[in-house]
Amino acid sequence: MALEQRRRAFTLIELLVVLGIIAILAGILTPVFVAARHSARQTTCISNMRQVNLASTLYVTDYDERTVPASYKVQETGTSTTDRTWVQLLLPYVRAFGTFRCPGDYSERPNEQAHFDADLVQGDTYSRYYRASQRSNLGYNYLYHSPLVRIGSADWQPLPRSTSAVGEPSRAFVYVDSVWSMEPDGRPKGGGSYLVLPPCRYSSQDTGRYDTFLIPALSDTQIYKVNTGWIPGSGGRMRQYGGAFPWHRGRFNVGMADGSAKALALGNLIRGCDVRVNWGGEIYDLANYGWDIN
Repeated sequence: MALEQRRRAFTLIELLVVLGIIAILAGILTPVFVAARHSARQTTCISNMRQVNLASTLYVTDYDERTVPASYKVQETGTSTTDRTWVQLLLPYVRAFGTFRCPGDYSERPNEQAHFDADLVQGDTYSRYYRASQRSNLGYNYLYHSPLVRIGSADWQPLPRSTSAVGEPSRAFVYVDSVWSMEPDGRPKGGGSYLVLPPCRYSSQDTGRYDTFLIPALSDTQIYKVNTGWIPGSGGRMRQYGGAFPWHRGRFNVGMADGSAKALALGNLIRGCDVRVNWGGEIYDLANYGWDIN
C-alpha cells in the first residue's frame, strides 16, 4: 500500500519570522536606496552646471570675452517682450532646456515650458520660454558678473564684466542652486530662480567703505534686485538666502568660474562675510568670499 504523502505548510510562527526578516532588511536597505537616489540627482545637477559653464565659456569666446548678460532689457514687471534672459542666451549652446533644471527640485511650478511668449521670433526656437527661463534652478551671480543697472529713468541695462576681471576663477561663484519662492513652513515653491543675490556687498579699506559690485557711483544709479536678499535667522521666510536653496540634503551645488562644479555647505557660501539684512554686514575677508570676482 502506497504511503500517504503528507503536505507540509508554514506555521504562523514561521511566517512571522520571515515577515520580520523582510521588515528588517527593508529598514536597512531603504535609507541606502534613498541616499543613492539623492546622490544620483546631485550628480546630475552638478553635471548640468558643468554643461552650462561650458556654454558660458563658448558664449564669452563669441562675445569679446564678456560675461553673459543677466538680461537684455528687463522691466520692472519682468515681462518685457524685447528681453532675453541669460538662460535663453545660452540655450543655443546647450540645446536642452532641461539642463537648466535640477532633478532634485520637487516643487510644483507653472506649466510654462510649452508656452510661446509674445517675443517669439518666427523660426527661432531659442527665443521661446521667457517666463519659464526665469524658473531656472541655476541662479546666476549676476551682480558681480553682469549687474543690471538703470541711470535715472533710462532702461535697465546689463554691464557684462570682462572675464579677465575674475581674479581667481577656481573660487568665484557663477551659478548657485536656487528657488523661486517658499511656503511659510520653508517648503520650496515654483521651481528655481534664474538670478540670486550675494549675502554681502561692502568691504572696508583704508580709503573707506568699498562697493564690491563696482556699480557707477552716480546719485541716480539703481541696481536691479530680484528679491530682498539674505535674511539670517528667518526660518521659512521667502528666499532666506537671496534666492539660493540647498536642494541636496542641506548642500548647495555651485558652478565656479573655472568651469568646475561642487556641493557646498551654507558656511562655505558665507565665508568671509558678516551676513546682515539688506547687505548691512561687511565683507571682512575678500580672499575667501566666493561671490566677489576680484
